[in-house]
Amino acid sequence: MDNLELAARVRILRDVDIFSELRRPLLEEIAQKVERVDLKEGETLLKIGDQAHAMYVINEGHVTVHDGKYEFAKLGKGECFGEYALIDPEVRNASVSGATNAKLFKLKQADFYDLVDENPGFVNAVLVVLIRRLRKVDKLQKSLAESYVKISNQKDKIERQNLELSNLNEEKNHLISVIAHDIRNPLASSISIAETLQTEIKTQHPEYLEHTGALIRTMWRINDLATKILEVKSEEQSRIKQQPITINLGDLLDNIRQDYSQMAKKKDISIEIDHNDTYAELDSIHASQIFENLVSNAIKFSPHGKRIFINVHDTAGKAIVEIRDQGPGFSDSDKDKLYKKFQRLSALPTGGENSLGLGMSITKNYVEQMKGEIELQSKPGRGAHFIVSFASTLP
Repeated sequence: MDNLELAARVRILRDVDIFSELRRPLLEEIAQKVERVDLKEGETLLKIGDQAHAMYVINEGHVTVHDGKYEFAKLGKGECFGEYALIDPEVRNASVSGATNAKLFKLKQADFYDLVDENPGFVNAVLVVLIRRLRKVDKLQKSLAESYVKISNQKDKIERQNLELSNLNEEKNHLISVIAHDIRNPLASSISIAETLQTEIKTQHPEYLEHTGALIRTMWRINDLATKILEVKSEEQSRIKQQPITINLGDLLDNIRQDYSQMAKKKDISIEIDHNDTYAELDSIHASQIFENLVSNAIKFSPHGKRIFINVHDTAGKAIVEIRDQGPGFSDSDKDKLYKKFQRLSALPTGGENSLGLGMSITKNYVEQMKGEIELQSKPGRGAHFIVSFASTLP
């Protein structure tokens, strides 16, 4: 090896961290012992699991450190890898391949041991560098620990904020449902009263007919809006935590009967109820929507002059509500589609009422959320008989 080659190797080696404390004579000894290795792009030099017995210094080009799937580092001129193999001959924990064509210097463990034996000061210089590295590792570990604590605190804060937002969203959805629900019932009664007044106005005060018509159309728009709000929110509400309270189902169904009496009267339909004090733990909003939907459907699809029967009773630990009408009933095909979203059945409302095709899907969803069951008994032309049951409770 000529002097120029030796000087070039020394310049490379003195910039390598593990040799940075060595004097020139020792660097020249290492330069004479290292071997040249040519590595082609894409060629693998070291594999995970190989026995470690040498370190490498990059003279030209680049190498990649990887596990076959992920790249951990990309090293270039003046950088080294495998230096711990000089002291601890463990198996390799990563593979090294050529990122480009590269020229390397290889120092074998045996040659390193010869240098240690021949130069006592060599060990001290290497130990200084290793201790410096350990101190850096200690600082890094401390920094990582502090960062972990900060991240954990931030994570806890974000989780608390997410919980608060989730609770606020639930309250918002619940409030929207309450408002839409509470508007719809009195609105239905107001529409029925307004339509009755319109019939009388036609003969007695025809000059007001245009005004009452505009009033009725406005109320129907508000009613449709409230209905759509409830239907849109139903999907969100299906994920909202229930708020059960003890409900007297007899009183609830009697109130619904009264709320829908004007709607039924318009079609000369009578709603008859037989009930006793029957209690269940239910979400009040959802329970009301279930039975309002069943009662309003019975009115919508019943011909003029028919009867609707409501029976509320407690049997064998079950709170049971039965709603039976004298409408067209359900075919087998209709029964298959009954609880699916946006399904139009063969029967049509008998008074021109709206039907958006979501009500029974929502009804079944709410019943099942509250651990209840809903059953339909019906034959074409013989009316519908819905039976809804929940676990009964004491008042």
